[in-house]
Amino acid sequence: MNILYITHYDKLYGGNKSLIDQCADLVKRNIGVFVIAPNDNTEFSENIKKIGAEFFAVGPISQYATTKIRKSTLKNRIKDFVKYFLCTRKVNKLSKKIAQIIKENRIDIVHTNSSVILEGAVAAKKAKVPHVLHVRECISEAYNLRYSCPRYTKKYLYDQSKSIITISNAVKNYISPLVDEKSKIKVIYDRVELGKVDDTIPTTNIDKKIFVTIGVMNSQKGFHDAIEAFGKMNKKAQEEAELWIVGGYNEENPYYQDLIARIKKYNIEDRVKFLGFRNDIGNIVENAYCGLTCSYMEGLGRTTIEYMLCGKPVIASDSGATPEIVHDGQNGVIYEYGNTDELSQKMEYIINNPNVAKDLGQAGKKYAENEFSEKNYSSSLLEVYCEIVNN
Repeated sequence: MNILYITHYDKLYGGNKSLIDQCADLVKRNIGVFVIAPNDNTEFSENIKKIGAEFFAVGPISQYATTKIRKSTLKNRIKDFVKYFLCTRKVNKLSKKIAQIIKENRIDIVHTNSSVILEGAVAAKKAKVPHVLHVRECISEAYNLRYSCPRYTKKYLYDQSKSIITISNAVKNYISPLVDEKSKIKVIYDRVELGKVDDTIPTTNIDKKIFVTIGVMNSQKGFHDAIEAFGKMNKKAQEEAELWIVGGYNEENPYYQDLIARIKKYNIEDRVKFLGFRNDIGNIVENAYCGLTCSYMEGLGRTTIEYMLCGKPVIASDSGATPEIVHDGQNGVIYEYGNTDELSQKMEYIINNPNVAKDLGQAGKKYAENEFSEKNYSSSLLEVYCEIVNN
């Protein structure tokens, strides 16, 4: 069996990390794995090649497929029409190139790794092979995006797909209105593995109780709430702790500037650290005391699972799929999204009760190791593929 995966970006964020793990599992099972992305000679492409999959760079993918949600003015409607025209033109052109790759490599299934990529579904139809859609995000809720051409998208992306995989029940509920045949939707949690801890990398401030929060630098990740909650903790708790924010950032970014302003408001400049983009997440989490997930409408929450795999207690918002994996009082702590007073209280509680923190961390580790294992994920994925091929 030969599977062709398509992703629209080259960074090592959650979706692509999951794709690398997915491909590695299938290669070990002697499945032919082929991957398409915009560019070669990136960290992502090198990882794909390293695991034994074949890689193709095809340039920008579905760059006009989505647009920011905005007011329905005449000017915006004209812009949307232009985006629709450019999108369909680019998609049709690139899909011909991808269809050729499908035929030359005898691909059995095309698997699109994101709900904003149209080329895979169109190319699969041209090459007359089945298409699988993997939905990892709630684009309107999490990213304030909508499709530039919703009818075109629904026709090819959702209607043409033989199976639609969502990474959580929250994402399943989000896309259900777009899918006529609900039985096509299957929930398969990502397989997540914590990166190895590098003992050669020195640690700092290990005498502090480190709260860590990880993700792309945007408001959806809720870094502002983490800072507000830290700033509202009592002085004793602040003196015992630090807040580490991990993720690439630009100092000119308005959101970053907003975070700096909040830090100054609470006079906690010496307690909050921006670590930037890091490849050694295992080291970061290993040295943390507690993981924070303050996101809005998280599709699943890879970093939440990484906290749990490392045996760290998790304090997480009740938004999106997070409550599916963090069970309040059992393997973590849940607070109301946006309620920084409650979050602050939960952080103080975790600081003051190290035995409870340890127990929650161990319970979370056991749960994550069972629920997000390679065996569970690969078996479920292959079941989908075999059902499609056999039919």
